[in-house]
Amino acid sequence: LDASLEMEQADLADEQLMRDALLTLLRLRERNLKRLGQELNVLTLEAQEAGDIRAKQYLEAIRTYKETLLRTQKALAQRWGWRG
Repeated sequence: LDASLEMEQADLADEQLMRDALLTLLRLRERNLKRLGQELNVLTLEAQEAGDIRAKQYLEAIRTYKETLLRTQKALAQRWGWRG
C-alpha cells in the first residue's frame, strides 16, 4: 500500500512538473507574441506613412499574429487538471 501511494504521489508530481513546464512555455510564447505585435504595429505605421507597399504585408502578418496570440491565451486560460 505504501509503495502504491508513493508511486501515485510521484505520478502526481510528474504531472505537476509537466503542467508547470507547459504553462511556462505558453507564458513565454505569449510575451514574445506581444512583442512581435508591437514591432509589427510600428513597422506597419512606418510603411503606411512612407507609402510603402509592404504595409499590406504587415497588416496580414498582424492578422496572423492576433490569431496565434488568441490561441495561446485560450490555452493559458484552460484548466490543466489532467487527473480529474
